[in-house]
Amino acid sequence: MHIALARSDNMGDLLFSLPLAASLKKHIPNTKITLIARNYVKDIADASPYIDAFLSHENLLKMQKEDAANYLKKLQIDSMLILKGNENILQLAKKAQIPHIVSHLKNYFWYVLTLNPFKFKIVNTNFKSKKGTLHFAQKCLKFLHFYNIDSMLERDELNAYLKLNVRNSPKVLNLLEKKKFNLVIHLGTNGNTSEWPLDQFDSLIQKLPDDVNIFLTGSLDEKKKFSSILKAHTKVIDLFDKLNGTELLCLLKNADGLIANATGPLHLAAALNTRVLGLYPSRPTVNIERWGPIGASIATISAPVCVLSEKNKKCDCMKKITVKEVLNYIKDNWLEAKKF
Repeated sequence: MHIALARSDNMGDLLFSLPLAASLKKHIPNTKITLIARNYVKDIADASPYIDAFLSHENLLKMQKEDAANYLKKLQIDSMLILKGNENILQLAKKAQIPHIVSHLKNYFWYVLTLNPFKFKIVNTNFKSKKGTLHFAQKCLKFLHFYNIDSMLERDELNAYLKLNVRNSPKVLNLLEKKKFNLVIHLGTNGNTSEWPLDQFDSLIQKLPDDVNIFLTGSLDEKKKFSSILKAHTKVIDLFDKLNGTELLCLLKNADGLIANATGPLHLAAALNTRVLGLYPSRPTVNIERWGPIGASIATISAPVCVLSEKNKKCDCMKKITVKEVLNYIKDNWLEAKKF
């Protein structure tokens, strides 16, 4: 069977879709999985043993609709799971006459469409379950119901399915210092969730001991946003927009630790069993229950719950995560344990 997974969003979303891909391969022998995703996650997809082929979302949409549909038809896809609502991909899949399509609607229901538009099956992927709130990776697993597979993983089982094959990069390895604690700090989230204030990151960097080798990662747009940090701290190593996906994985795998908001690099580092400290808002849709890192060496600090966050509205409580709290965690749990 040939199954296409369409995931046109971010690194973390892709990573948490891997248990679904792994489960499909486990329960449906000889399954080929093609990922349709943005170019910037290709290196991450290539590192996964569960993804057999990659199809560029951008390249597909650049094609004439007829040509794109014919291209999809030639791939002989048996079913397409559109993991992120995407009307363009849905229409192309219909035009390519893919036998089964699962499409995302905003009310958290997924309609499984056949060639006959009047026949459909509903797969409910709501975050709630009898055992409480599901993690996003568990939510993705509900797609298995389409194939009559009942294989929900417990949260502590997910890490085994987040496998990534990391290739060493001399460019990255040469930046690491054996006699120092190599710490990656990822300042932004590209607007995907609430962020720890920049001035508190600034204060943290200032107070970190000299035996900490600090790397700052992010996109080019984030470099512009956080340029004041680079100007204020000459000891940090600027890696904004300087690493491809393969190099980023190498850095995250070989670093001694990472601090970040709830964003892709945090989840990647956690999956690679690197020490991580995630800084989280308490809003239900983006809190640690739904989006917490998964790995062997994870820790999180959440903002306190307030009236706004209880109503799932944005607030400024991230600033209530103190620099002292973060710094003490690093010193007590990471630096003391590191043997230089």
